[in-house]
Amino acid sequence: MDVILYMAMSVNGMIARPQGGVDFLTDAEWKSYARAVKGTDCLIVGRKTFEIMRSHDEFSKIAAKRIIIFSSKPLHHDMPTVAVVNDRPARVIDALKKEGVASVLVAGGAELNASFMKAGLINDIILDIEPIMLGSGIRLFADSDFEARLELIGTKKLSTNEIQLHYKVKK
Repeated sequence: MDVILYMAMSVNGMIARPQGGVDFLTDAEWKSYARAVKGTDCLIVGRKTFEIMRSHDEFSKIAAKRIIIFSSKPLHHDMPTVAVVNDRPARVIDALKKEGVASVLVAGGAELNASFMKAGLINDIILDIEPIMLGSGIRLFADSDFEARLELIGTKKLSTNEIQLHYKVKK
């Protein structure tokens, strides 16, 4: 199974402002994100990331996609394609494999990203680099005990000032 970590971030590695704001993400980024989600079988996000996604216009383009939300708190929604789980990432991935899911996009937040990396579940990392530096904020990964070697597979220009980096995680 392909498990891809996909994140937009500032040049210095922040995925959100300190309180979770992502107003610095461009329309080009949201469109790139929607394309990436459409290209996989399942989207996995944390509760806060899901709330941010729901508030953006591009969400309607991915709302029909199967979405798994990791949350330790109850989350009320009326979407038949959404499941809320409070489990270890490896158990969720194993269950998806048994269902025949071929590709998963993990898309934040920092705790979720770190938990999937620590479990060794991520095969590819796609980073969309936004043309901004934030002095404080939420980093790409929460502090965790993992290390991963990467191989650059490709780069792509998303707009005049935005680039995308695609890495393979060396196993």
